[in-house]
Amino acid sequence: MSETLITSLVTLGAVALGWFLGEGTSWLRESRKQRQLISALIQELDDCESYIRRNVITSELLIQALEVNAYLGFAPIVIPQILFDHDYPEIAARLTKSERVSFSSIHTKIRQMNAMSDKIASFLEKKSSQREAIKEFAELLAVFYIIAKQTIDLIMFHKTHGRQIDAWALDSAKMIERELSYQAEVETLRAKARELGYDGVEKSIYTRI
Repeated sequence: MSETLITSLVTLGAVALGWFLGEGTSWLRESRKQRQLISALIQELDDCESYIRRNVITSELLIQALEVNAYLGFAPIVIPQILFDHDYPEIAARLTKSERVSFSSIHTKIRQMNAMSDKIASFLEKKSSQREAIKEFAELLAVFYIIAKQTIDLIMFHKTHGRQIDAWALDSAKMIERELSYQAEVETLRAKARELGYDGVEKSIYTRI
């Protein structure tokens, strides 16, 4: 084999090796970035859960206050979804089908709550005394409470069974059951408010804020 051919083969091999090393480094860098984004998305879910649990308490107080004809001066928090809105499309392909269903379901619920938070704030600002408006506000608060509780269920499920599509389907079947129980909780909150009266509800609010 001539020296020229050997030199050419060595050069070609060096180029090929350089290309493979470059591609491998890029793949590792991209893989690391994807893992970091997924980890950040899960952390954002933890943050969302904290906001939602606070919103559950807020909606409980609003429901009870309205039952004794009082309007509070605060509304549920609008929950940020910065990472999900910005980065989810980039990492969706690396998630299992169950994880995609789970993330999408959770963040759809959060968007519903955020839209309802704005409506609740608008009702609180107007402080209408009209019967129909009060009835509509009471229904809005009840639905908000139920959705918030359902979203917490979904987040807790995601943490436990996020990669298992069969478990997800089974849990979804139980959602109707839990919705009925949350409707019952709303009625219990209202009954408790009537029992406490205005002064009792006011005291309860200040101890829970």
